[in-house]
Amino acid sequence: MTDIIQNRTVPEKQTALLTLASLEGSKDLPVWKQILADFDDGKLPEGTWIELEEAITQTESSELKAEFTSLLDKRAGDEPWKKICRGIGRGQQSKREKYIFRKSNRTVYSLPCLQ
Repeated sequence: MTDIIQNRTVPEKQTALLTLASLEGSKDLPVWKQILADFDDGKLPEGTWIELEEAITQTESSELKAEFTSLLDKRAGDEPWKKICRGIGRGQQSKREKYIFRKSNRTVYSLPCLQ
């Protein structure tokens, strides 16, 4: 999994993150520390951030969640939409939804985000 997360295409990385999280006892695997270090160092593309958050949430590890939240705040910098979009995929959208459009691989995606 580590090879896929570090070296493959964004869709493959997304799938690998979610697959890793689905493994029994995943929260205790040391690979999460490396993944979060890569995230902190900017080695994981923005296209994987949502899946990374979903994967970490799926592990049910409060330690991993806290570390990810701290790193995301740091990585988002002065781009508040990156912080606002946390919670996508977990049914936390409110009535005050807004949409962020991203252009990726010649396709435009609409991402519902919390305000």
